[in-house]
Amino acid sequence: MIMKISQVGILGSGVMGAQIAAVFANANIPTLLFGKEAHVEDNLNNIINFKPKALTHPDQQSWITAASFENDLIQLSDCDLVIEAIIEDVDAKQDLFTKILPYLSTDVILATNTSSLSVDQIGKNLGDFQSQFCGIHFFNPPRYMSLVELISTEKTKPDLLDQLEGFFTSELGKNILYANDEPGFVANRIGVFSIAACIHHADRLGLDFDTVDALTGTKLKRPKSATFRTADLVGLDILKHVFDQFDQVLSDDPWHAYFKTPQWLGYLFKQHALGEKTKAGIYKKEDGEIWVYQTESQNYNKANYEVEASVKSILKTDISCWITALRSNQHPQSQFLYSVIKDTCLY
Repeated sequence: MIMKISQVGILGSGVMGAQIAAVFANANIPTLLFGKEAHVEDNLNNIINFKPKALTHPDQQSWITAASFENDLIQLSDCDLVIEAIIEDVDAKQDLFTKILPYLSTDVILATNTSSLSVDQIGKNLGDFQSQFCGIHFFNPPRYMSLVELISTEKTKPDLLDQLEGFFTSELGKNILYANDEPGFVANRIGVFSIAACIHHADRLGLDFDTVDALTGTKLKRPKSATFRTADLVGLDILKHVFDQFDQVLSDDPWHAYFKTPQWLGYLFKQHALGEKTKAGIYKKEDGEIWVYQTESQNYNKANYEVEASVKSILKTDISCWITALRSNQHPQSQFLYSVIKDTCLY
């Protein structure tokens, strides 16, 4: 029997929280979107403007109701599922859960959407609710990314994730990946390493960000957003946080050196150039043209996405021939692809 969710509460009305609310609204599930009173109404009304579109139809926004952390927490008592989606900070998440506990129904399911923090640590102060707490990790943009990771803690009820899997697959059309409570879980552990390998070898071989994206997008059978456009979409603040965390907690990882936060990422973070959410990051758009950040000059040049002819020719052959051909070709773009593919497969 499929778990019944009559109302959902989303804690956090930022980019990710609003989009998660839209996922449930698209399935005609009443959803409360919680945020700070000064911003939550505007954040709700902005959902219709997301690109790519977060809602299947503008009318689906009517399934979402704005609620404030300051005045409306009592409404959580009617929620069957409450998902936290605020800043990636353990203390902030713990404080928020402590604040909402008095307003929850006894059988509510609690979850965090953290992408990299310890789920067990986030929920350690939940008392009797620990058995009803888990990680539910959506990927950005959640409407279009079918994968959802489910992460249990040591105290999560054994059947809770099974029930959630049934609901997410049947009602939301998602594919479920069970993950251990380890840094980055499964997808981000591999995905962040792939980005780290791209950064490492691009720096070693002197390749610009736009060149890397030209090589690691559709030509590599990956999404068009490739490596660094994806980083802009996710948010450079989040990417920096993950790098900082992995650098700290993965000291025994044989590839630990790859997780050192690059200087350019720290610089863009300080400049509040965080990617799509701030309209500038690794890329920015001006007068209809795409500009790309240059690490040496700390300025932007027009992006060109140029792939060298011999490399382009290799990538048109059968994929089974790539490794040998890329390894033999001494062009920096070819050596970059060979190194990134090799390292990621080894990892």
